[in-house]
Amino acid sequence: MQKCWIGCVLLSVAGGLGAQSAIRLNGTNAFGRTKVGAFAAQNTTWEAWIRLPAYVKTTKGGPILFRWGMYSHGSPWALSKDGTAVSGNLHGGKEVTTKSGALKVGQWHHLATVYEGQALPTVRFYMDGKLVGTQKGVSSMRYGTTWELVLGASGYRGYANFLAGELDEVRLSTVQRYKKNFVPQTRFVADAATFGLWHFDSGKGAVALDASTNKRHFALVGGYKWVKGLDEPSLSVSTPSLSLIKGGNLDFRLNAGKNEANNLSLLLGSLSGTKPGIRLGAHNLPLNVDAYFLLLMTSHNLVLPGALQFLDAKGQGRAQLVVPPGLPVSLVGKTMSHAFVTFGWTRTPSYRFTSIATQTRLLR
Repeated sequence: MQKCWIGCVLLSVAGGLGAQSAIRLNGTNAFGRTKVGAFAAQNTTWEAWIRLPAYVKTTKGGPILFRWGMYSHGSPWALSKDGTAVSGNLHGGKEVTTKSGALKVGQWHHLATVYEGQALPTVRFYMDGKLVGTQKGVSSMRYGTTWELVLGASGYRGYANFLAGELDEVRLSTVQRYKKNFVPQTRFVADAATFGLWHFDSGKGAVALDASTNKRHFALVGGYKWVKGLDEPSLSVSTPSLSLIKGGNLDFRLNAGKNEANNLSLLLGSLSGTKPGIRLGAHNLPLNVDAYFLLLMTSHNLVLPGALQFLDAKGQGRAQLVVPPGLPVSLVGKTMSHAFVTFGWTRTPSYRFTSIATQTRLLR
């Protein structure tokens, strides 16, 4: 009877999540620094979320990350004086630049610079997941130094070009993560290609911890301040892609916020997309009904342990899908979408909250 009650009616999620902390740099003397070893710099992705609390006319602004040494180059720049975003460049290289005001005051934006190639490398610049432009560099990349990686300033022969703004979810990768437009993640996951990942979750102290296994922690100096950061996504998954040959686990983190503490949640999935979705009262569950959806609806925790659960006192939960190796190759190229809904335990379901959808691409 319980299965039918849950399976015949549905779910919903809409609402805010508990926010993590971020770091605010004053544009005058605040920065972070960490020693770095050698890394192959010819294929890299430099990305972060940035917010300008105001346009600060007294400073030009600066880079989010800057690598000092053979040759110096770095991540996107944010010009705090007028909200211009710049791709960053190689030593003496060319740039891609947005119009002034592209970085809106008080709004979080995702910036990503992707370097491709060794001689005359190509630079691709993305803002909020959209390609702004592509440019060829004018010098080859060099690597093999043990100089510094700098947060929020340039570090060539002293520190300058200080960034005035707030940073969250900063990541440097040794691969080209983006080759076309994409939906930026609001919380990154470290993997084998992560050179450094800084969540800024501690919210205090003089160190910004590296969440990767490399332990490249930033020592913070100058006028910095811990502030409220990006809201956590209501649903996150451990990997954006999965091999059908190897199989593996998809680990889900559910976060509906304290308003949904101790309420019942149901995590479901679809292989046929997220639009138009399912209307649940005032909410929309971003999944389409197909065979996979119905399998989870009727089997719940037998297929996906944690799919049906009561959230904890923070409105959070975890679930795991074990994907066995050797699934049909007909699934190659398909995308698994997942979302969850919470509802009150009454005679009739009261849909309270529906999450965003996460996606995992199925590869060979």
